[in-house]
Amino acid sequence: MKPSLNKNRQPGSERRKTERRLPQSELYLVDQRTGRPLGAVRDLTFGGCKLLSQEPVPTGKPFMCRMALPEPILGFSELNFLAEGKWCYLNKAENAFEVGFEFLDLTDEGRMIIKLLVVPWEAAESTRHNESISTNAASVDLP
Repeated sequence: MKPSLNKNRQPGSERRKTERRLPQSELYLVDQRTGRPLGAVRDLTFGGCKLLSQEPVPTGKPFMCRMALPEPILGFSELNFLAEGKWCYLNKAENAFEVGFEFLDLTDEGRMIIKLLVVPWEAAESTRHNESISTNAASVDLP
């Protein structure tokens, strides 16, 4: 199946049903069927995730995914789920593809694991902003 690339359409929050969140640790999705990496998770919700991938990912195709957890959560060392590629476009600034996946069969345990893996997007952005201010302030010579 050929990847569906939409070069003009930017994925937007107008279609997002749940709050976008950032993972607290580096997370990667792997195609269980082939063992090949699908990409690095860039944001995560109960409904799906956005990946940064070196290769385009076919849309409209279900993937049996595996995501290794940074440490055991609720007794699980990995999360397994079925997900479908919904969109894929080239991010020229990152020189990689951004890919949107929708979870098709996330269990209650899987939802709880995601809840424990993420921080609210706004809190992460606020933390980054505050760290940037602290870094900039620390480099200023005061009289």
